[in-house]
Amino acid sequence: MKRNYMKFSVYAVIVSLAVTLASPAAADDSVNVQPEFAFTDVSSANTHSQAIYRAYDLGIMSGYPDGEFGPNESLSRGHVVKALGKYMLGLQGKAITEVSKHGFPHLTKFNDVPDGRDEELYKYSLIVKDAGIFEGSNNNLMPNNLITRQQMAKVLVNAFGLKDQEGVTSKVQDKNFSFSYFHEYIDILSENNVTTEKNFRPLEHTTRGQFASFLTRAYDATDQKIAIPYPVVAVNKANSYEIANALSTFNTVSYLDTLIIDQYQVSQFFYESYSETDFKTRAEVVHALKTSIEVHAKLLSAVNNATTTEEMIDAIEGLKFDPFVIPRTPESKLLIIGGFFDWFNKKRMEEDFYFNTFHEVYSSYMEVTGSLPNDT
Repeated sequence: MKRNYMKFSVYAVIVSLAVTLASPAAADDSVNVQPEFAFTDVSSANTHSQAIYRAYDLGIMSGYPDGEFGPNESLSRGHVVKALGKYMLGLQGKAITEVSKHGFPHLTKFNDVPDGRDEELYKYSLIVKDAGIFEGSNNNLMPNNLITRQQMAKVLVNAFGLKDQEGVTSKVQDKNFSFSYFHEYIDILSENNVTTEKNFRPLEHTTRGQFASFLTRAYDATDQKIAIPYPVVAVNKANSYEIANALSTFNTVSYLDTLIIDQYQVSQFFYESYSETDFKTRAEVVHALKTSIEVHAKLLSAVNNATTTEEMIDAIEGLKFDPFVIPRTPESKLLIIGGFFDWFNKKRMEEDFYFNTFHEVYSSYMEVTGSLPNDT
């Protein structure tokens, strides 16, 4: 990950993190590190479940913030643009944050994908156009339109560099229902076993689940493989400002549950602990993220479970608040943090009160102590 040595304001960062955690498990056959995650709407009974999770592991398809994948949702051209754009970034070992909106001066931008509305789609539209995957109609991408299966055939062939297989006959029997322009692309999909159907239904639309199957079969058929999944690259290259957003794509339920876990603070634990690590797989990132969550929970628990002033002093020091608000001398610690403990203990007994996030601890600490300087 990129180191960022810029100084943060006290309120923005809340805590200065310097926690030493165990290194992530190595990515070899002797280690079983699996993401503890499942899309809430994708069961093992779903015909496309294996393809969905494989596309997710490869970093070329993702779900929604609510934990759903939307397997039965109709596939839009915008969905495909993003998936194939992520594949191209995966091949290049780049993160989307490294792609400049102004880095394609030779391209004529799509008329209907303006800069400023959806920055992610805008960048991916430039990537796929530059790669010759999407051309559009009259320079219009039409990202909100549903993609037909014949159009999907073309962009998959273009993206994965699939070729006509000499001596192999296409199994598709209904390609004449498509425009003749697409016949070759449909045949190439069949010859490469990306589609195994006799009735391809070229004018129909497809779902996100079905597309995951097409996508992973196309990936299997190409020699152009991703060394490190795109989301993992994004984590490796993230600075301290970007890491929270990079981690949010991992859909780890405990991380996304903002009622229990303070996502920003966990991401900072993660960054401080693993900023020199180059992750290779999603499983490694999830393992490290889980460790960061556990450390976060233990430190927060230490505050909530403090029964003496000395225990509260240890807990507050463990949180590594900005040094300007933690007293230096033992006498000052007893006075200031002791006052915070007395307030918390009283509130806990009266209201069964406890803290849910670091932000709550910090805000209360600053209010109760009056942000006294550390040389008091």
